[in-house]
Amino acid sequence: MKPIVLTDEQRKEIERRRKETLDRRIYQRLTAVLAVASGKSREEVAELLGVSLSQLGERLRVFRNEGLDALCALRYEGASVTCPGCQGAAPFHDYRPISPMSLVGPIRLKRAYYCCSRCRLGLFPFDDKAGLSFHRLTPAAERVVCLGGLLCDGFEEAATNTLPEAAGLRLSEPTVQRTAEDAGARLGKPLDQGCTLGENGCFDWHKDACGRSCAYVSIDATGVPQQAKDGGKAEGRMPDVAMVYNPLPDKDVRQHQARPKP
Repeated sequence: MKPIVLTDEQRKEIERRRKETLDRRIYQRLTAVLAVASGKSREEVAELLGVSLSQLGERLRVFRNEGLDALCALRYEGASVTCPGCQGAAPFHDYRPISPMSLVGPIRLKRAYYCCSRCRLGLFPFDDKAGLSFHRLTPAAERVVCLGGLLCDGFEEAATNTLPEAAGLRLSEPTVQRTAEDAGARLGKPLDQGCTLGENGCFDWHKDACGRSCAYVSIDATGVPQQAKDGGKAEGRMPDVAMVYNPLPDKDVRQHQARPKP
């Protein structure tokens, strides 16, 4: 492997970045370059940093071939990643641009692109780790879009009125609808598998006539009159209301009714 030779400017820049970074991984990568450039053997540096020789060699290769900015990019996973289709190695190809929409506008960045030659499957590991959705929304923007689609009277209202006014998000009606539907599908998978959301808890239910604890589920739609902007007529809304309740047994109801009223 070719030696690492640094100019004075490169050394100063690496030392500056190492001093300013708050990420342990970047600090470790910069330290590896400085240590190898100072004459330490790769075995010594790998043992010092607690990494394998292959990992150290890959970091030095990135610095030599792609520069300091690529070395400091956390979105770089290495020379290859495991393909989820065939479990083979999907090699790194290049950096591909993306502009996901956030609550402060579009964010422009580049992330590593990997491609499996067997499955012809392209992979962007950074997208999964950052939580970027298929619709190129950041997690915060996706949550706001889903809330807008859920709480508004239709996806069109959310796309044309609520989201631009409340969050500055200008998306089409189909994008709002598909984003909300995809989030609902992801939430439905653990529910279909019997998983519960939140902490499990035991309730002290009242007993029925056979001594068994029981509860009731009630769901109904209630009418909410609406008024147009100019005070005229508007179509009413019918929100669905559901609850789980556990009524008192008959004897407890009679005892409660027999109590003196204040």
